[in-house]
Amino acid sequence: MDPSIAAAASGYIILIFDIDDMKSTVLRLRDDPRPRYFVHTANNTQTTVHGGDQLLAVIERKTFRPDQITFPGASPMNLSDWLKAPMWSSFPLSFEEGGKRFEWKENFVGQLSLHDPSHSQMVAWFSKSRQRVENGKRVIYDAFIAIKPEYDHVRDTTVVSCLLAEHKLRMKGKNSALSEGAATMGVMAYSGLQ
Repeated sequence: MDPSIAAAASGYIILIFDIDDMKSTVLRLRDDPRPRYFVHTANNTQTTVHGGDQLLAVIERKTFRPDQITFPGASPMNLSDWLKAPMWSSFPLSFEEGGKRFEWKENFVGQLSLHDPSHSQMVAWFSKSRQRVENGKRVIYDAFIAIKPEYDHVRDTTVVSCLLAEHKLRMKGKNSALSEGAATMGVMAYSGLQ
């Protein structure tokens, strides 16, 4: 964990990603090498999330229909019916767990944090992996989720929703970069015609 962030995460439950990939990774507690969560995607269409031996969710990515999520013992539902976004915006994303509403929000640097609006407080936050050069060597710090201990009872749902929210945030950034690239190419092509 990046020492510059470690102080902010003090007292939190820390789940570290083996790979900074929201569709295929393993998460472990900071001081325990045993895998706690397994995320696997087959054929880039079906992602399963396990908490230990227990299946937590199956996410199916569709091309022409809405993506779906299935929880054990429940029927499949549209992902947007569980992880809800405002009509004309990508964030905040909200979901309900145990009769309470939670919201993933994006801050000005593109970092996600989970909030409990009923208590006006942050419940958890996600930090992407990062690279730095220290003493002339490249150092990579792993991605992680930090969860307040008093919200440990919603840890599984926090993990599943974080994977989905961060994936959405990355796709939003990728689409934005593609749009900017297309616009730049269009301007260059137009300029070349004159």
